[in-house]
Amino acid sequence: QRQICPMIPLLALASLLSAPEPTNLQGWFTPDDVPAESMQSGKIYVAGFSLIVSPTGKVLDCQLDVKSGLREIDSRSCSRPLSRAKFKPATGSDGRPVHGVHRGYAHWIMMDRPVWLPKP
Repeated sequence: QRQICPMIPLLALASLLSAPEPTNLQGWFTPDDVPAESMQSGKIYVAGFSLIVSPTGKVLDCQLDVKSGLREIDSRSCSRPLSRAKFKPATGSDGRPVHGVHRGYAHWIMMDRPVWLPKP
């Protein structure tokens, strides 16, 4: 008997869904959010997170997937999008809003002088 990969049904289901789309990505983090007292100047800290988004576009929960190495950074990497992020919700195959997951990374850096990063 031929074995079917267990991921195929999940992949087929995922292809019928759209992902939630951020509508205010630029407002998730501000320079005031940087915990300067915890960070080393010039070092980049990265934290990965997953946001659970409701059918109304509201963020319901945040899970930290990748830790930065600093508790304060990890905490803010979830708390800021949890309270500030807004989304156009995911949609099902019928076009109706459904729960969805948005995965992202927060990059934190503290410099002695301003640094201009390229726009995404």
